[in-house]
Amino acid sequence: MQLLNIFHRDNRGLAPTLNSQESETMKEQPNIKNTFTKIRVTDSPEWGFTMVEILVALGIFTLIMSLGLFLSMDFYRTFAFNYERNLLATSLLAARSRSLANINQAPHGIHFDSSGYIIFEGASFNPADPKNQTVPTSYKISISGPSDIIFSQLSGEAGSDISLSISDSAHPPVLILINREGGIEW
Repeated sequence: MQLLNIFHRDNRGLAPTLNSQESETMKEQPNIKNTFTKIRVTDSPEWGFTMVEILVALGIFTLIMSLGLFLSMDFYRTFAFNYERNLLATSLLAARSRSLANINQAPHGIHFDSSGYIIFEGASFNPADPKNQTVPTSYKISISGPSDIIFSQLSGEAGSDISLSISDSAHPPVLILINREGGIEW
């Protein structure tokens, strides 16, 4: 790097080089501030990033993004599992509410199928009944417990204590409890 020779070295460091006429002018006008800057004269610029710096930055960025992707996938699985648990509990509440409201003067229940949950009307599940309401599941979960839960009309009672266990490959089993009076806890 070359510097224009507008500075000279004195005992205090670099000082501007002034001829005698400029020195006299500065002494006569003490309020004028002169600032001198270094002027860089080079053939090639010396700023920018090296290839190693760029590769290190890309490596750090890739590491952060891969961790974020891993955490977001785990978050999605947990969200989907909790959604299915809440969907099942809401379907149970819907069947119980229909029994309590005595819709069509019949008890209502829920049937668990591989494709989802079916809210039905009557004392037993009839797959050919057009009044059945299918609630599809969008996430692969397994449910252990009875295949049919029927709530009595007007009282909403389940008849006995029932325990449903919901699980998938990434989460521990979660229990949904139905007491004999029809109360649902999840």
